[in-house]
Amino acid sequence: MADGRLLEDLAEAAREAGEAILAIVRRGFDVEAKPDRSPVTEADRAAEKVILAAIARAAGGVPVIAEEEVAAGRIPHHGDTYFLVDPLDGTKEFVRGGDDYTVNIGLIVQGSPTLGVVYAPATGRLHAGCVGHGAWLDEGNGEIPIRTRPRPQETIAVASKSHLNQGTLDYLEGSGQRVILLKEDFGAWDAIVRPLT
Repeated sequence: MADGRLLEDLAEAAREAGEAILAIVRRGFDVEAKPDRSPVTEADRAAEKVILAAIARAAGGVPVIAEEEVAAGRIPHHGDTYFLVDPLDGTKEFVRGGDDYTVNIGLIVQGSPTLGVVYAPATGRLHAGCVGHGAWLDEGNGEIPIRTRPRPQETIAVASKSHLNQGTLDYLEGSGQRVILLKEDFGAWDAIVRPLT
C-alpha cells in the first residue's frame, strides 16, 4: 500500500460515504437503537457499506473494524494492522438535524494510527494526514497543508458538546497538569483554564 495513493482512496471513500449520508438526509430517515441504546440510522449503515467496499478495493486483505459491523457482532480477526472506521461519528447530532458529524477512517499499524481522513459531509470539509508525510485540509478548493505549533507545556483538551460530563472533568483535573479545556457551544469556543496543583 503506497501511503499517498491509499490516503487519496480513503479521502474519496469518505466523500462517497458523505454523499450517501446526505442523500438519506434529503429523503428522511428513521432512528433505531442499538443494544447499547445508542442511536443508529440507515445513513450509518449506508456510509459503512461504501467505505468497506472502497477499502476492499484499495487494501484488500487488511482487516476492518467498523462500528456497525462490530455492533452486529462481526469483528474480524486482526493483528497490529487494521482499519478503524466510524462511518457516521456524531449520530446524536445527526439525528437532531445538526451539521457536526463526520465520516472517520483510519489505518492502525503496529497499534498506532498512521494515516486517516475525517470528512464532514454537511460542510464539505475533509481533513487527511499520514505520519511522516503531513496533513491537509480540503474545503473544495484544493488541498491546504496543515501545520501545527510545537507541543505546549499544558494539556489541551477538546471536549464534545454532546458528551462533556463530570467524569471527563474529573479525569482532566486528575492529570496533575495545567489544563486548557476548549468546549464548542453554539459555534463558539469557550476556553476554560484550570491551573492544577
